[in-house]
Amino acid sequence: MLHVVCYMLHDIYSMPYYRYKGTNPDNQTVDGMVQAASPDLAADMLSDQDIAVVSLAEEKVSFRERS
Repeated sequence: MLHVVCYMLHDIYSMPYYRYKGTNPDNQTVDGMVQAASPDLAADMLSDQDIAVVSLAEEKVSFRERS
């Protein structure tokens, strides 16, 4: 059981982060970071939040920044 939990935590912490810029439904500029398995999934997540993605790039984040 512990092995399964450790494996799941490894998957969460090994997923990349993506820095994005976009516009919200009010046409205001928004930016931030999301964690996703791929750039396509990151864009889908943002689209689900009504954010039109203008730019999306993988961001290297240290372990300390993740917590």
